[in-house]
Amino acid sequence: MDSKGFKPPKRGLFDYAMISARGFCMGCADVVPGVSGGTMAFILGIYEELIESIKILASKQMLSALISFDIKKVLRIAPWQFLGSLLFGIGVAVLSLAKFL
Repeated sequence: MDSKGFKPPKRGLFDYAMISARGFCMGCADVVPGVSGGTMAFILGIYEELIESIKILASKQMLSALISFDIKKVLRIAPWQFLGSLLFGIGVAVLSLAKFL
């Protein structure tokens, strides 16, 4: 899958809640030593979209938009809803489970 042709699917509120739940599972795995959150992303079926989203954030197009402070373009290019939902779930898991270890 090429990041130039990557288009995230249309999603609703429930879909983003499920992405947050998957992020929570990834965060739980990250807290456990020796277990990878990336492995959980693969098992949960979001690994490819995660990698493509990271590629978009690291692209020349994104870099040029950031350098020129073109905020509208930055918001249009990046899949912020997906990444934000995922990071929210990861953050909740890490903050709530890290104190147990």
